[in-house]
Amino acid sequence: MDADKQKIKSYYNLPTWLLFFVSILNIVSKKITTNFLWYLFTRPLKFKTPSRELNFYNKVTSSKFYSEYIQKNIEVYKFPQKGIKVLFIHGWSGRGSQFYKFIDYFIPEGYDITVFDLPAHGKSESNRSNLPEFTDIIRDLEKSQGPFDVVIGHSMGALACLNSIRLGASFEKVVLISLGAYRINPIFTGFIELFNLPSDFYVERMFKKLISEKGKNPIDYGPEQFVSKIKNHTLLIHCEDDMEANIMISESVYNDMENGKLFKTKGLGHRKILGDKEVIERIIKFIEEDN
Repeated sequence: MDADKQKIKSYYNLPTWLLFFVSILNIVSKKITTNFLWYLFTRPLKFKTPSRELNFYNKVTSSKFYSEYIQKNIEVYKFPQKGIKVLFIHGWSGRGSQFYKFIDYFIPEGYDITVFDLPAHGKSESNRSNLPEFTDIIRDLEKSQGPFDVVIGHSMGALACLNSIRLGASFEKVVLISLGAYRINPIFTGFIELFNLPSDFYVERMFKKLISEKGKNPIDYGPEQFVSKIKNHTLLIHCEDDMEANIMISESVYNDMENGKLFKTKGLGHRKILGDKEVIERIIKFIEEDN
């Protein structure tokens, strides 16, 4: 557990001044502290798009899509073909272009490809988002631009994918890469502990804030609550060396599922897995095979 906390701290790399500021804020006002933590929690980190992903934008057609569910515009990228329809969903602090390697392999297969930037990510609007928004945008896209035969999600995008199915989205096959969580509490707890604050106290307050503002209970979004009811044919792929999402997450979901398959990798971590030839070929095999 201590090692996991250290991984989270290394990922966020919070400056000393911010930790000091939050500690003072905690003394002054618990309500203001809660609001500030929620602001930080819902604001993804921004990373420069690496040069290896830039050619992605030359291969796809880009357009704006207004989501009625969340009332935000998102950037959608399409490579229309006449084959199997595939929807890609990236993770927290990611972007659609992270699937550039998949595009290279999927185009010759004739797949009809849709990728998008989640709210507050990539070229989509807003600076803040959350898991319920992720889930709702998938439902909106599935409703207006589907049906999709296959959905492929990475990390928190994979978690949102499962929740979209829970709420009615329909996909014949599901691929979950580096699934981001099995239970929701540890996500909040790990974040609060970054600031050396009492986690139980502030997690409860953040839960209440989301429920009051959005009418969404975070607990409901944990796969342990519902994944046993999902019947879709599902392939889970996870690296044993993933430093951001423990492989036990995918193992737990696999054990709960009725129609799941689990493929474990080594040496690929949390993001390199998206560009691995063996992983992509395994997914293509899963898509093409009869169940």
